[in-house]
This record gives sequence, structure tokens and C-alpha cells, in this order.
Amino acid sequence: MKLAVLRFSALGDMAASLPVLRALKIKPVIITTPLGRELLKDEFSEFILLQDKKPVTMIKLAVEIRRAGFSDIIDLQSNDRSKILTFFSGSTVYGSKDIEMRQPATNIFADIARKSGFLGQLDQSYKVCTSDYIVLNCGSIAKWLSKRLPDEKWIEISQVLNQKFNARIVLSGDRSEREYLERLAPKLAGTVDVVAGHTSIPELKELLQNAMLTVSTDSAAMHMSAVQKTPT
Repeated sequence: MKLAVLRFSALGDMAASLPVLRALKIKPVIITTPLGRELLKDEFSEFILLQDKKPVTMIKLAVEIRRAGFSDIIDLQSNDRSKILTFFSGSTVYGSKDIEMRQPATNIFADIARKSGFLGQLDQSYKVCTSDYIVLNCGSIAKWLSKRLPDEKWIEISQVLNQKFNARIVLSGDRSEREYLERLAPKLAGTVDVVAGHTSIPELKELLQNAMLTVSTDSAAMHMSAVQKTPT
């Protein structure tokens, strides 16, 4: 048996698929993007990558999938692009047909994977965090500035957290958010560190995994934190 799982984007949804990927009875080959590999490379070793969305790239990827000779493909993307890529694969493909889509992303992915028979027991336990820091993921990229709360709200949140936990606050984000976060940091209560723009995806994943708590207005960091059992 040779199993592949296909999931391209977005980063939050790829993170939400992690409990399902971990619960598979066979270690799969992951068909994803370079961004997806960055998120998953510390847990999975085999990847087939979609470098871009150009038609010629899509054709080459479909050929590569066909040549890989997968017995089964779990299509967690389940859109027109993924259906085209897997149509000529020669594999048994499991997608979102007849799946209830009005539920959390991880549940959708689990229902798709369950159809294959390869899904074991999902780990839904929780952890008690004893870390000395809390992650605030306050920013969003320019495309999603509407997700940013007013400064006054983050000040209020930091005051409540400082009073309750007296823990260091770490502000995460990418390079484009750093200026905003450096302006916000001096206004917050307690000790505040800005790491935005200084963490790779694996480093951000580790930062969130080891945090006492994550507060986020952006779904990527939110999913990455929650699936690693950090209170979020």
C-alpha cells in the first residue's frame, strides 16, 4: 500500500489537517506547496510539491503523481484543481463528496480520511501548560488589515493576562507586521518581546507549541497553536 495526502492551502487549513495526518495508520507522502512542506517537514519526510499554479506545472505534477503509483490518495483539498490532478492518477481517491461541510476544518478532514479506512484514533487530549510566556498574534498581512483589533483592545487583553498570569508576552507575525507590532509593544502591560519577522514556519510552530496560551486574530497561527494542544 502506498498512500498520499493532498492539501495545498491555506496555511491555517494545512495546520488544521495535522491531527488527521498524525492519526493515519500509514505514513503518507504529502502532496503540497513549499509552504506546506515548511509546516510539515519536522513530522513527515516525503513530499511532492506544487511550485506554482501555471498550467504546465499542473500537468507535470499530474504526471509525477501518476508515476508515483499511489494505491490511495486522500484529497483534503477537494476542489477542481485537485480533482484534475488526481483524475489520471490510477489511484483510489477519497474527497469531500457527501461530507458535511458545515463543521470545523479538522472534522471535515477527518471525515474525508475516514472514508479511506486508513484513519486511526484522533488524539483529542489536551495539555496543561507550564510555560513562562504567552503568544499574542496581533497582526495580519496587508490584505487582512481588518483583522487587527484597536490598540486599546490589545492593551486591555495584555493587562488582564499580566494580572492573571504575570507571564512574558511574545508578539508573533511575519516581517510585514513587525513595524506595527513594534509600535504596539510599548503600550502593552508586562514584559513584551517582538519576534515577528524573525521566526521561520518551523520555529513559529515550536514557539506556539511551547506557549502557555495563544491569543490570535489570524487563523494560521490560531490553527497551528490549537492543533498542538496549546490553549488558544
